[in-house]
Amino acid sequence: MALSIMVFGTYEWSRRRVGFRPDLCLSCNEEAIAFEYRSFDVGHFWYLPVLPLGFRRHWYCARCGKDPRADRMGRGMLVFWTILVAAVGVAMWFIPIESADDVTFAWSMRFGFPVLTLVLIALLRRRARKDLELRNRLRNVPSVGDACPLCGGGMGVGTPRRCRQCGAIEGRAPELAAS
Repeated sequence: MALSIMVFGTYEWSRRRVGFRPDLCLSCNEEAIAFEYRSFDVGHFWYLPVLPLGFRRHWYCARCGKDPRADRMGRGMLVFWTILVAAVGVAMWFIPIESADDVTFAWSMRFGFPVLTLVLIALLRRRARKDLELRNRLRNVPSVGDACPLCGGGMGVGTPRRCRQCGAIEGRAPELAAS
């Protein structure tokens, strides 16, 4: 019996720090500085680069090195799955039951998908409450001060603040960017 392992992922080439922000890391659950890196990303398969993805920006926590928002499923993806499960649940009621062997399966699907839809709606509501809590906690995260955490140079005034020495930009958490 052969064991095949598919190895794929992305490489970050020419990675350099371009910004920072005071943040609340969800991985280590601490207030920390998050650094923004710009890199040229390339998709690889079996360690061979095959798909150029272009220039991208990534955020990493200064304490734990992980993405400060990595452990969260996107709200859009959760909405997508809720709509898909609800649509399949409705479709199950229109499929006729043709044999006695299909009765148990059909009725379990007819009631299972609506129950799963309700669970996903509850998760969406919980997610909205957690987003509000996170937004409120992020408002209390202190600024980095007058010294740039990348080079130690002085921070300029204005919005957004920029380091006078290295040019790094102080960003804001994505949850606060719209407010």
